[in-house]
Amino acid sequence: MGFAFGVGTTAGMYHSFGFSPAVIGRAVALTGVWNNLVKLARPALALAAWCWSATPNRDCFAAVLGAVFLLLAVAALTAVLTHRRAGAVLASAAERAVGNLARRRGRPAPSRWVERTDRFRTDSLDLVRHRWPALTAVAVSSHVALFLVLLTCLRMVDGQGAQVHWIVVLAVFSVTRLVTIVPITPGALGVAELSYVAGLTAVGVGSSAAAAAVLLFRFLTWFLPIPLGLGAWLLWRRGVGRVSEGGALTEAASPAPSR
Repeated sequence: MGFAFGVGTTAGMYHSFGFSPAVIGRAVALTGVWNNLVKLARPALALAAWCWSATPNRDCFAAVLGAVFLLLAVAALTAVLTHRRAGAVLASAAERAVGNLARRRGRPAPSRWVERTDRFRTDSLDLVRHRWPALTAVAVSSHVALFLVLLTCLRMVDGQGAQVHWIVVLAVFSVTRLVTIVPITPGALGVAELSYVAGLTAVGVGSSAAAAAVLLFRFLTWFLPIPLGLGAWLLWRRGVGRVSEGGALTEAASPAPSR
């Protein structure tokens, strides 16, 4: 519900700024795809780095195996964006799988996924070819910033295991971000906290230190942005940044004259 509301609000704001529905849909889809690519690739790299720095054992073997599957998922998603045949095969397989599940629940099966995937790929291919470095840099920097906040929160608390190696913390952070890729609750509230605390305690952080660090981290990255977003939404509702029917920005959002 929260995810759908966020996407709908984003689309509505973009539309009020003068962007066409096609451009809005492409922007929302591509940023979502790139964000998920980073979410899938980062756990693989983090787990591989953890195994490289640790003594080989069964956990490392399982981590490497999981990393391979994650990298295969990244490759499949990349293929959908860049290769017509691969996109058609994957879209057809996904349509059949979802269709079988929908029919079991008495709901209509989806259709035309192959056609829609190919249209999206064609419309987005030129943008991806020219702008993939910028898309990747923005997505990676966003995740890196979040990880640094979590690491800083953990270092600030005084407790058992608070100084655990940053690669181990990165592995916990990456797996949690992967777990919350499906928005079960708004902002993954409850799910993320449980996963972070469970992961940190599993790698040697004391339960009190893990809980304190996670609560501080979620306060900074989940709770504090809420009033900022609410303020931005209220300003937008008042017309700030909207494009008038004539194509010009409304007076509240028009740029100040140069001096």
